[in-house]
Amino acid sequence: MPRKVLSHEEVVTMLTLKEKGMSNKAIADLLGVTEGAVRYRLRRAASGQADGRCRKKAFAARYDAEIRSWVRAQQDPEAEADPQAQEIQVRALYDWLVSEHQYPASYRSVLRYVRKIFPKARLRPFRRVEMPPGAQAQVDWFDAHVNLADEGRCKLYGFIMTLSHSRKTAVVWRRGMNQLHWHAAHNEAFRRLGGVPAVVRIDNLKTGMVRGSGPWGKRN
Repeated sequence: MPRKVLSHEEVVTMLTLKEKGMSNKAIADLLGVTEGAVRYRLRRAASGQADGRCRKKAFAARYDAEIRSWVRAQQDPEAEADPQAQEIQVRALYDWLVSEHQYPASYRSVLRYVRKIFPKARLRPFRRVEMPPGAQAQVDWFDAHVNLADEGRCKLYGFIMTLSHSRKTAVVWRRGMNQLHWHAAHNEAFRRLGGVPAVVRIDNLKTGMVRGSGPWGKRN
């Protein structure tokens, strides 16, 4: 079933594909989201506004003191003090709010708020962003000092391109990082990887960006 929410990476990809003339339906099919989600994000981007839903205050926030008090009372005194480390029985909390405080909203409103203020501890320091095959590649520069047979030790620049779906990588060595090397490295990386992805995501490097970042940054 298509999703209704796009990640930041998918928004960047969506805007680039739209600039290339792809239809909303084709973009939605490629990213696995609803066409309505694509239209919503395009309208937001056109108006220059952030997603208004992230600024909407949760109804359960009105009962923040009661919720936190209930959670503290339910904690095991011999266990970790951090509520994130203990499972919170949200159904019991909701029933208590209804019976003791006449809470008028839904169970899911309490569930969303509890997850927001007591998020589970992260199991990994990073989250992999899944992209469809052919949708995106990521590129960046790095430098290294190497020993060349005819020149001795010198500084070279590595252009690295990684396909977001498969993580297949191509590294192209160049003598510099100007626009000529930038374009030549792209073409060689495309050749080695066997094709051109729909979107190439770049970092805030000077050869790629004049200022800013993401879909609202100015590209070089």
